[in-house]
This record gives sequence, C-alpha cells and structure tokens, in this order.
Amino acid sequence: MNWIIFFTKNQISYHVYKLNEGDSIILNRRKNTNTIIILTGIISLAKIFCNQEILPIAILSNNDVITNHENGNTQYCIIALKTTYIITVINQENTKNCYPIKIIKYYENTINRYEEIINLMNQQNKKHRVLIFILLIFLRFGRIKKYNIFIPFKLTKNCIANMTATSIDTVSKVVKKKYIHEKGKVHSISIKNLKLI
Repeated sequence: MNWIIFFTKNQISYHVYKLNEGDSIILNRRKNTNTIIILTGIISLAKIFCNQEILPIAILSNNDVITNHENGNTQYCIIALKTTYIITVINQENTKNCYPIKIIKYYENTINRYEEIINLMNQQNKKHRVLIFILLIFLRFGRIKKYNIFIPFKLTKNCIANMTATSIDTVSKVVKKKYIHEKGKVHSISIKNLKLI
C-alpha cells in the first residue's frame, strides 16, 4: 500500500524518517504517541525495562505497524538492520474513521511477527534459539543463489544476541559450527552441506 498517497488523500498529517543501518529510536510513551508504519526496510523491535533488561519483540519489515502502548516505565527500541524509511501518523484522532480495511491485514502480519519471536523465546536451549532465529531470518528475507542463501542486509552478532536473549559468545559458537559465512556480520548461509533435522 502506498501510505503517503493514502495519508495525503485523506488529509492525515504524517512525517517520513530515514534510518540508516544501525540507527536506533527509543520510543517513550510520554514523548512518542504516534503510530509508526515501515514503508521499506527491516528493523528489530525490543522492549527495554527500567532495570535495562531487554526483551526481544520482533523483526519487522514493509507495511508492519508499531503502536506505542501505555506500559509504565518501559520503552521500546527500534534498530534499523538496513536502510529503512518509516512514516509516523501525527494526529491519530482524525485517522480512526478513515483507515482502510487493509490495515487490519497489516496489523495481523505484525502480530504474526511478534508470535515468531515469542515461539523462539520458548526454546530453552540457547544454541537452538540462535540457530532457529538465523534460519527464520534467512527464510523470510533470503534469496537463493546456487548453494547459498543471501539476505539483503548484514545481521550483526549483537543483533542476534539481543533478539535471542543470549550472549555474543553463544552466537559466535553457533555461527562457527554451522555453514554460515561471516566476517563480523552474518550475510549468507551455505545450503550445499547443511543438514536440517
């Protein structure tokens, strides 16, 4: 859906922001009450509690919707995994009656992304959690070329550690043992000799 045309046509105020790879935004309920829609790109979303504990929420991409809910002292952190454009809706009071039915589909897609991470976090074995997360990313964003699967961005070990609630050492051990090509960042996985059980 072309959100800019939709918002302009319905006279809804909005801002478009560009996030370069690695850029982050902290969403605080008191300061940010706007709905955010990802126009293009890929981001990770995590909840930060007042004790600085991080809870991974989802990996989101095109047309996924983020709304900032009242959650006490918690904040949300958005980190761009590749160059990303987001649009924020400024005056939400005027928008409730003119959202198209399609937005329900986009909300459902976003909820499915949340459930992927919830299911991942239910995995008790940390090494399996890291491997499942990496395979999930390659399944969603990967392109096959000969015996390799490539993703269109570099997945850092720090991002993998945050999104799987593990340490960078655990991520490094898993990456070394599997057929994953990395030089500081994961970019491709070999499927020629990879055996999935």
